[in-house]
Amino acid sequence: MEKTPDAYPPDCRLFRIMAFGDSNTFGTPSVAVPPSFRLAPEDRWPRVMQSCLISTEVIEEGLPGRTTDLEDLGEPVQGGVTYSGLQHLPTALASHQPLDLVILMLGTNDAKTRFERDAHDIAAGMRRLVSTVKSFQSIVGYTAPSVLVISPPAIASSVVNGRLGEMFACGSQLTAALPDLYRAIATEISADFLDANDIISTDGIDGVHWTVHTHRTFGTAVATWIAGKYQLLMQEPLP
Repeated sequence: MEKTPDAYPPDCRLFRIMAFGDSNTFGTPSVAVPPSFRLAPEDRWPRVMQSCLISTEVIEEGLPGRTTDLEDLGEPVQGGVTYSGLQHLPTALASHQPLDLVILMLGTNDAKTRFERDAHDIAAGMRRLVSTVKSFQSIVGYTAPSVLVISPPAIASSVVNGRLGEMFACGSQLTAALPDLYRAIATEISADFLDANDIISTDGIDGVHWTVHTHRTFGTAVATWIAGKYQLLMQEPLP
């Protein structure tokens, strides 16, 4: 009879992190160069983070257009894809378990003009995401992962002068108001918090997306924070 192997024995398995976000987690460049509309793996911040951390596995769960908890009928239909982070998060938690840490960095797309949201509405969406992770119940016995809430860098004020200006007419002001609200939620629900504005600024030409340099800076900084928090070993990121 075949013996069932020990799956992910806790004393030797990798520390598993899921980065759950939008286009800046997916790796959308500020200027797309067909046929590629995604940065190379080594240039995306979750992969940079993984290259810095030893004995760690990072799952990239980034979707361009993803919101905290809103469905977006204005985005292109992709075979039934949901743009609501709240709708997809339970599936992601179940399919990628076991997870030790979930990083939530969303809110930028909630600032689109058509949603007519204020900063408190966006923060309420983040609160629902954090609660979803912390209340996750695995049917195979894994414990719910820890949560790191990251407030995304504010949309650049220059966005109003570019191709996304109408879409994010008040985006810079809305996203600039998120850090204090996200920090309060993290404190209240016992999650960790980072403000990406303390590390980077949105520097892509479109005012919303990041350059490769910014991805690398951000991935390295988040890896350093995680290593300190969870006593993980680090190495120099890949060149």
